[in-house]
Amino acid sequence: MLNPDDESHMWCLHYVFIPIINRHLKNWRAAYVQHSLRTEHNKTPMQLWISGLSEAWDSFHAEDLYLQGDFTNYGIDWEGPIPEMTPDVVEVPVTNCPLSEVQANMLPTVTNLSYPEAVQVFNDIVNLLPNN
Repeated sequence: MLNPDDESHMWCLHYVFIPIINRHLKNWRAAYVQHSLRTEHNKTPMQLWISGLSEAWDSFHAEDLYLQGDFTNYGIDWEGPIPEMTPDVVEVPVTNCPLSEVQANMLPTVTNLSYPEAVQVFNDIVNLLPNN
């Protein structure tokens, strides 16, 4: 069971769940930019962005940018106002690995785990810790 006051437990939690959370966020972002917006004649945010690029730069072929998959500047309004507040962020505290180098090298890959598998891997790693 997770003890949030134990730095070793927090390291195990981060090791197992941060890659899973990041994968879910990446999937959500990819789906969001492709969903249709009823109020924009069922165009997607990506289609609206490309249309805006096409209108702004007559000689630029924004569709080529989309086909190349370079979305580095997606969602950036270079002419828009500068936000006064910093965006909401989640600060994850840095924790030190409580395992020896040999133990750490034996840890399983956690990038494609389901939630039940991740819970099991978390418990398995916690059981490797000294004093558990």
